[in-house]
Amino acid sequence: MPQKVILWLGSENIPDLEHIPLSLKKLMSRGLQIEFRSDIKPHTKYYYAIKDYQDSLVLTVDDDIIYPSDMIQNLITFHKRYPVSIIC
Repeated sequence: MPQKVILWLGSENIPDLEHIPLSLKKLMSRGLQIEFRSDIKPHTKYYYAIKDYQDSLVLTVDDDIIYPSDMIQNLITFHKRYPVSIIC
């Protein structure tokens, strides 16, 4: 299980929690953290995670794709095999 699930949002597009859908607000009660940072276009979704959690494994996913149910396990398996590589 992950230690954290964080959704990074560009504050220029979505300035605060008042502007996010109720469905996301409900996920916060299940542990989702929402962070607002400067929007650096497609890099917003991973840049701050890598910067703020340098000693952690960071997994990023796109929100408009349905992933295989074993995707995370496969990524972890390959990370263990190649621990200093970026697995994608």
